[in-house]
Amino acid sequence: MRWIADFFNDLGGSIIGRGFYRNALGYSHGRAWRFLLLFLLLISMVLTIFAYRLISEQYEKIVNFAQDNDYAVVVQNGVVSNMPARLKLLPFEGDTLAVWQWIQGWSDVDSLRAEHPGVGFFIGPKAIYGYSGGAPRSWKYPESFTATVDVDYLRNTRTGYSWIIFLVLLIAIYLISIPWAAAAILIFIAPFMFIKFSKAGMKFAAIWKLGMFMVSLHFLYFTIITVLRINIPYAWIFNFPLYVFVVAILVKIDPDDLERSAIPAGI
Repeated sequence: MRWIADFFNDLGGSIIGRGFYRNALGYSHGRAWRFLLLFLLLISMVLTIFAYRLISEQYEKIVNFAQDNDYAVVVQNGVVSNMPARLKLLPFEGDTLAVWQWIQGWSDVDSLRAEHPGVGFFIGPKAIYGYSGGAPRSWKYPESFTATVDVDYLRNTRTGYSWIIFLVLLIAIYLISIPWAAAAILIFIAPFMFIKFSKAGMKFAAIWKLGMFMVSLHFLYFTIITVLRINIPYAWIFNFPLYVFVVAILVKIDPDDLERSAIPAGI
């Protein structure tokens, strides 16, 4: 199909540059939108597979933990009814869990943390408290949830809801990626394009159209460091030098090219 060939040609051209962006001035906005939406769908699928694998790995650890401890958690309307009356410290994947019926809020967590600084998560009858990335976070149980959670329950849940979770992740990531791409164009691409081509008379519509191709570099960069689990503090800052390079080196457009682009090419 022609549109598939166009997509891969546009993807390669947006990365390599050369004369691609000069030719892209004559592309219709429909072609640019089609490229962007299809590209974001592919990126969303990659990120969804990565996120799903991470969730599956963590879920498997919870299943193994429940199996090793042979303990069923009874939840009634979002409250665990069979919490231990005395504090229990349980090792879990290199961390320590504090489980106790009297962990009711952050005041209890702070007191226990002072006595047990090695504990990472504090599990009470209504919520879980922990420090993720050094910041305090809490997770409340769903108020309407009532069930007995054991190994069989966890395995059946994974079997019955795995595809639903995958689809929900895919849809959520895809929907987030669209305004994310728009923000990247406005923040990282448009300013540099205005600086370089303002004297040549390039209009915002042309900048936006080229930005829909150019933003692919932003998502490829983010996807690579995410999938490879490369920890770069404040990684978004590197988008500024990235697009300085792209606009300065890859985007080569003359004023004559802007005049010829007045007649758009077909989709």
